[in-house]
Amino acid sequence: MSISQHPPSPSRGEDEPPAAPGVGMAVDPVTGVLHLTGELDAESGPTLLSDLVRHAVEARDVVVDASGLTFVDHTAVQALLHARRAAEAAGGGLVVVGASDVLTWLAHECGAGDLLGTE
Repeated sequence: MSISQHPPSPSRGEDEPPAAPGVGMAVDPVTGVLHLTGELDAESGPTLLSDLVRHAVEARDVVVDASGLTFVDHTAVQALLHARRAAEAAGGGLVVVGASDVLTWLAHECGAGDLLGTE
């Protein structure tokens, strides 16, 4: 799959999905794990949401590695929940690994603790 990144990055591989400004999104070509990096907040969340949903529908079963996120707010949980719903509608699922203490706390506060996988 060849999709452009927002903004373009010369180091991005051709098989990586796009990423929202402020947050990077790359798929490991061997494991298929989707790695998020940077800040996932109200500014980057809406764009990332559409990218995550598109990837979730195409890949169906998605493992998101959130260990590279340096900042998260409630937008992160909302984006991940929407992407999981899209994956489930396509017959798959989505689980998050590598969640920080803050993301873990936010997920539980939002009633979405089951979003987090065990590592």
